[in-house]
Formats: sequence, C-alpha cells, structure tokens
Amino acid sequence: MSHRCRPFKRKGAAGGYDTDSDVEPDIELNVIVSASGSSVTRTVHEPVQKRPRTSPLPQTTVQPEETLTAAELQKKPSRKQGASVLMDTFSQHFESLQEAILSTEHHPRLGQPCPCGEIPAKFRCTECFQSNLLCKECIVAAHQHHPFHFLGEWTGTFFRRVELSELDFVIRLGHYGGRCPNHPVSKPPRVTVIVHVNGVHRALIEYCYCKLVSDAEQLVRARLFPSTMKHPETAMTFAVLKHFHISNLTSKKSAYDYAKTFTSLTNNAFPQKVPDRYREFAAVARVWSHLALVRRTGQAHGIDAILSHRRRNSLTVRCPACIEVGFNIDPDILNAATVEEVHKYTLFLSTDGNFRLQRKNKNDDPDDTALNDGNAYFVPTEAYKEYLKHTNSVREEPPSCSHLQAGRLQNVVKFKNAVISGVVAFQCARHGFYMPQGTVDLVKGEEFRRTDFALMLVLVELWRLRWILISYDIWCQYVINLRNRFSKWFPAMVPILDKIRGAIPKMHVLNHVLLCMLAWSFTYKKYSGETCGENIEGGWAEQNQSAGSTKEMNDGHRHDALDDFMGHWNWTKLHQIAATLERMYKTCIKNLKTREGDFEQLTALHPEDRIAAWNEMDTEPKVVGNVITSVYEVQVKNGPPTLNTVYQSLVQDEVTAKLGIGEAALINVGLQLEHTQAMISAKLAGHDDDSLTSLRAKLNRDLSSWRQEQLAAFPDLSNELSVVDASTPEKAPLLLPSSFKPEKRVALRLDGLAVIEYKLREGQAHDALAELRLAIKTCNANLEFKKKYVHGQKPNTRAQQYLRTLEAEKKAAAEKYRRAYAALLSLGLSKDDKTLEPLLDNQLWMKNVTERHKLGSSRTQDPWFWLVGRPSGMSTEEANEWSIEMDRVKWFRDRAARDRAREEKEILEEEFRRSIASFRRMSEVWFELASKKPAPGYAAYCHKQAVMYSSLASDCEKKRDDAFNSPAMWYVLVSTGS
Repeated sequence: MSHRCRPFKRKGAAGGYDTDSDVEPDIELNVIVSASGSSVTRTVHEPVQKRPRTSPLPQTTVQPEETLTAAELQKKPSRKQGASVLMDTFSQHFESLQEAILSTEHHPRLGQPCPCGEIPAKFRCTECFQSNLLCKECIVAAHQHHPFHFLGEWTGTFFRRVELSELDFVIRLGHYGGRCPNHPVSKPPRVTVIVHVNGVHRALIEYCYCKLVSDAEQLVRARLFPSTMKHPETAMTFAVLKHFHISNLTSKKSAYDYAKTFTSLTNNAFPQKVPDRYREFAAVARVWSHLALVRRTGQAHGIDAILSHRRRNSLTVRCPACIEVGFNIDPDILNAATVEEVHKYTLFLSTDGNFRLQRKNKNDDPDDTALNDGNAYFVPTEAYKEYLKHTNSVREEPPSCSHLQAGRLQNVVKFKNAVISGVVAFQCARHGFYMPQGTVDLVKGEEFRRTDFALMLVLVELWRLRWILISYDIWCQYVINLRNRFSKWFPAMVPILDKIRGAIPKMHVLNHVLLCMLAWSFTYKKYSGETCGENIEGGWAEQNQSAGSTKEMNDGHRHDALDDFMGHWNWTKLHQIAATLERMYKTCIKNLKTREGDFEQLTALHPEDRIAAWNEMDTEPKVVGNVITSVYEVQVKNGPPTLNTVYQSLVQDEVTAKLGIGEAALINVGLQLEHTQAMISAKLAGHDDDSLTSLRAKLNRDLSSWRQEQLAAFPDLSNELSVVDASTPEKAPLLLPSSFKPEKRVALRLDGLAVIEYKLREGQAHDALAELRLAIKTCNANLEFKKKYVHGQKPNTRAQQYLRTLEAEKKAAAEKYRRAYAALLSLGLSKDDKTLEPLLDNQLWMKNVTERHKLGSSRTQDPWFWLVGRPSGMSTEEANEWSIEMDRVKWFRDRAARDRAREEKEILEEEFRRSIASFRRMSEVWFELASKKPAPGYAAYCHKQAVMYSSLASDCEKKRDDAFNSPAMWYVLVSTGS
C-alpha cells in the first residue's frame, strides 16, 4: 500500500455542518474574524521592550521545577487491553495445554492391530491430520501422493522419525505413481535429496523411459525443480520454492537463513547429519524467481506483440493509476486537455538516493550477470558502464543549498569498504511504483550523471505525455544544468525536458533555504494536488531490510534480488490501489470541505477591491540581491522573529561557513516531530482515532530517519536513546538540548546545538502566539454569531460542535507556545523576561470588539501577548495595515491549500478511471494471449490471469462508487453546486 504523506490540518476555522445530520441546512455557521476585521486598535504609549536576539545563550539559566498535585500523584490504574488480556486467557490454562500437547507424543491405538488385519500397527504420519496407526504396507500405500511426509515408528517407548524411503517407498515419474512399463527391471531407483517445506528428505526415484524426456524435465513436470539440468541428484519441491519466495519477499529472509530453517526442521539435535543443500537451494531459488517474473509479466506468452508501446522484454509491474497513453487513456483525450486540466493528466515522478543498499568490496564472480539484466528495474549493466566511462571527467558545481551541503559530507565518510555505495531510483510519486529501468547503482554519493542515466531511460516510454512533474529532494541543484547535460549526452531526449516541472518533497523542503521553499514546494505549486513526494521513503524503508543479504551478493545476483523486491513492492501496491484511492479520496473530500470554508470566511471579511488587488498579485517568488519576496511570506519591517526566518538565517550561516552538518535542519525537523507527537496526543485526548494508524506509521518512519541523523551528528547521545515503541511513537523522547540540564548538555557536547534550538524556539514561540491570537478572535466572533442568529436544537447542536473545534484549536496554539516557552526556560530564558511570559489558562481571551462599549471596558487590558509581535511604536493606522498584511499572507496560503485540495479531488477521480481501465485492458490482453499459445498449460495460466485482473477491475469500481457516494462527498457537491 502506498504509504502517502497526509497533510496536517491547517489552523483556522473548519466551518460547515456535520454531514451526517445535515438535513435542514437553514443556518450556516461561517464566521471568522481576521486581524483586520476585528482589530484591536490602541495607541501604544510605551513601546514593548524586546530582548535582543542573541548568539550565545543568556547567562541566567533557570530550570523549571516540576510540581505535581495530589491528584496527579495518585495514578489511575491502567486498563488492561490487547496482548495482556490475550495472555491472561492462555496463562490460566498452561497446565492443561501442556498436557494436551504432550499427549500427542503417544497414540491411543498402540497395541491394537492395523485396520487391514492382524499385523501390529506401529507407524503413524506426523503430517497427515489425525493420522491413524497403521502397518508398514498400509502407511506406504496411503502416501502414494504424499511422498514428503515424515513418519513416526513406535519403538516401544517413543515414536522415532523415519522417512518413506526407509520403508522402500519409490517415487515413480511419468505415470501418476504407477511403474513405467519401459523401465529396466535391473535399474535401481536413484537416491535423490528432496528439499520440502517440512525439511530435507532422501527419496528413491524411478524415471520414465517411454519418451525422450530428460530427467530434469520429468522432475519439473512432477513439481520438483532440479538443482542441475544433467543427472540431478537434488531437487526442490514447488511448494518450498513458493514458500521461500513469498517469505523472502515479505520478510527479506535470506536463502541462507531459510536453509538453516529446513535443516533444523529435519534434525534439530544433529543438523550436521542433514545433507547441506544451501548452495543448490540458493541457485534454484534465484532461477525460480526469474522464471516467475517472466511468467507473470506475460513475457513467456509473447505479450510484447500486443503491448507494443512498452519497451520490449519488460519484466516490471506497472502502476494502473498513472497515465499510460494508448493503454488507460485515449491519445485524443490527452491532446484535447486544457491548461486547467494539467493536474489530471500529469505523470508525477519521484526520485531519491538510498545509501543502505550497498555492495561490499569482496571477491566475487565477475562473470555473474543478472538474469533480468536491463529488463526490470535496474538499467542495462553494460550500457551503464559505457556511459560512465564517457562521462568520467564531468565535475559537479559545489552546492549552494544547505540540504545538499549536508549530503555531500556523507559522501566522504559513509561508504567504507563498499564498491557500490547505494542506488538512485525513480518511482511514480503518487502511488510508489518503481519505474522500469529507473534504478542505477551509486559510487560514493548521488552524482547527477548517474541520476541522468536513469531519468533518460524512464523518459524513453513517456514521449507521448504532455506534462511530467519530478519530485527530488535536491531538485534545486539538480535542475540547474540538467538541459546542458542532456544536450551533451542524450541530445535526442532534450525536447521532452520542456514537458517537465520540478518540486521538492514536502518534508525535505523544510530543510532547504527560503527560496527553495517558495519556488519548489508542492504546497504552492499549481496543478500538483496533494502530492507530497515522500512516498519513495516508504519504499526505501521496506527495501532496506534486504540490505544485510544483498550487500554480500555478486553483482548480478544482487540486481536480480533487488529487482524481485521492487517488483513485489509494486505488486502489493497494485492489489491495494483501489483501497488506497478510496482512502485518499475520502480524506481529500474532508480536507476540501474544511479548506473551502476557511477561505470563503476569510475572503468575506475584506472589501472586494482589496480581494481584487490580491488576486492580481503574482504568486511566483522574486529574488532581488539577497532579498526574497513572495505573496506567501509576510512583508513587514522590524517584525518579531518567526521560526522560518530564524531557521533560514541559521541555514544560510551553515552554508556560508561550509559546515555541511545541517544542525539547524536537525533541530527544525525535531520541532516538526514534536508537533506531530502533540497532534497525535490531542487526537487521543479527543477520541479522534480515525487517522491515528497512518499518523503513527509516518511518525515512526520519520523518527527512525531522524534518529539516524541525530546519532550521526551527536554520537554521545547513543546511551541516552531508548527503543521507540512503535505503538506509541508520540511518547518517544526526542532528546533535544532543552531536554537536559545545563551540565548534562555540556557533557553530551550539545551546548552549541542548544544555541541553535534557543533561536528556533524563540521563533516558534512567536508563531504560536500569532496562531493563538487568530484562534481567539475566531472563537469570539463565532460565539457572538451563534448567540444572535442560531436558534433551534439541531442548529445549536451543530454550532456547539463547531465551537468545540475552535476551542480545541485555541488550546493547541496555547500548548504549542507553552512547549516552546518551557524549552526556552530550560535553555536559559529568564523568568523575568518582558517579551515572552508564562501563558495561563485564564489569559486565553481578548475584549470582544463585536460587543457595544460598556462602562469600564476601556480600563480592561487585554492579556500581555496581544502586544507581543507587533512592531513597536505603531500608530493606529500602521497597526491596522500590519494586521491586514497578516491576513493577506493567510489568504494566499488558504487559497493555495484550497486549490491543491480541489486539484487532488479531480486527480483522484481520474486515477480511479485509469485504474479500472488498466485492469480491464490487462484482462483483455491475457484473454487474447490465451488464444496464441496452443499448449493447454499456457492457456490455463492466461485465463487465470485474465479473471484475476477482471476481479481487480470490479473491486476498484465498487470502491470508487463507495468513495463517490460517501456523506462527505454529498456535502461538497451541494456546497459547490456541482
């Protein structure tokens, strides 16, 4: 399943009705108050004294004391749930369960004759269900079609394991168990080692002599795969090969470990007595997976003759939801698409480097080439080597962005004893399918020329597309000379570059400089929907599990193994695509409802001429010298430090100093993780657990990645870190500098990092106060509206629910400030600071400007934070202009959020249509292939595949209908007039 980034809920009103009870929408609660619409205009006689931004930490360090109330000290008993309850039900019966298990070591019919007559019965089968006790002749006869069952022979005191071959059982090939009439009487059966799911067997095999069919082929027709094509003495059952293949793909268990397993199953006391068949098994398993790949992709049936628009001999699983001209979309429809439909017909690609999938520098077989070479996900080996020889003199320019500066440092320190340092791969960005011939090996870092080669081969099939968007975490640098490089090495491919736009994944862009955030962020990029570009990280998390075994393999074997893992990843995505699109569509509709309401409410609070002027503003960022301007950023002088401005300043300092360590980025991501933890905890407190599973899964992935970076930069933290509980990652300690006392920070060498956190926390605190001010205004205005205009039980119930949502947002902003303030105190902020003060629950208010003036109200002062953040010395008019500027930025950001949600809805509807069309087309292709191969086995396989794809299409249609008919969808249709 596509593991996709879910956008966090934006701060602000989430207007509208509860759709489940939206029967009589006679009143609509859609009110928001902006800073301009209900501004608190007062003359500030004494300018607020602001503490200067400091480089070193303040000398006064006060550690806040933690005091607990008596109620807090008396912990509530935890409610047992999950595993503990299940264990309790078993633990009460351990004795009886053990007795029942041990009873199977005996047999109640011991001492009685075999059912066939008077012969004593002393054999039983340990594999057959409820096996009877039989004599030798009867037990052999009962296993004509179960030759690889282990038996038990009663010795008088216990059952000794025996094999059927010890009882002279012979496996006869070619006649369904019967003796071949042409088999020489004097020729004894061949002793053959058989590897099965339950262990290793010694079998006696007689071959058929009726036709000139090789021994190896006879074994295969009997569902036994030989270890060699000439005089095989070892074979693996289809069952064990299938079992290992699935086990290997899902759990990444290596052939070596699996061989240890079936050896131990055979004889766990003396495994050295079991024939060692690891090498034979590993070789056969590799051949088996390759043949399965050829079979499942239709190459064994000549599928290229039907799907001639695809590259020949392709062994890949394709994304059914992505646009494929001539397969799931008619070329005429694509060519007729307008500019406003770009998002519906864009192919979204994502690329990224992975430095875990290495290969050791060790002695190997230089002649070992991949069985899939160039036909699956890796590029053709020899063509790639030739290209690297010609481009060996290319030198890349030094990076100008902090994100790349940190990445280049890794190139120097991270690849000891690795002849291959990792890979770069392309996926479809929205669904996470690895692209055909889209993966290349790396040597010490992400050289652009290597990524270019993979991109070139990915684009070969895409020349008929009109629009392509590529997500890359270093796109800001990669794109600079992309055209020049293609002009030199791939001149025929240059025209397709005109169809390409670029972006940086939503999480990664936070670690870039401000210009990257504004120019390359998906959030502000038109016609990109809710694409986040981070899906490829989920693919890496899965593939990294195979690194322990693939790094030891020969070059060709490693490529075959990784091709297989990528193909399996694509297959799991394919059969989950309908459920994925359904989930994404329902989430999109929910987000769209909220964002439409937010934007409409904010727009209604400003005069039409102001909105018209805003609409005329260019949304592209402008760079003049070192100054960056954008409609998405506040343009004020002497404003308060914000998290973003502080972070950008720190990042630029790192780039200028050539540090490349990314300490500001490290802390910034830590604050993002802290925010996610707080959001999950709030959902738990509010019993809103609809999205907890996906949020926790993403948080676990992000925490794992961040912990690695944290330890790499500050190894002294290794003794402080604990294992993250995957079920509750929101409780995992982040161990930021503020988590420690001053002397501990010095001991852990975090004092320098503490300076950075201090500055970022200061900006975070001001951001939180700005969010709090807007939340309070919104609450006040909507409460006043409810008092005046909402009447009746149902409207009041809906209004009360909405007000609770607004109250929760207000509390969330307050908690965000308190976290920042507590961290600042830990880092040295004085308790007597006059800019940032403690925030109490009874201070979350302001004078309600919608009420008439009352006697004494002029003497009532708003809480302290209403004056924090506004530039000092402002007149009433200037304060109003400042407030309008705050609203302008929010208006543009809300509009972008609404537009992305609208685009996402249309993209998902088109992806549903394309997925169904893809499945239907594949069903037709397999039915057509069934008529092309006369062999009955070929045709049967084709029909099976055709029915499977037809079922996938039907399932996708059902989930599409369920998604389109959801209650939230009806709300959107009514509210938008669709």
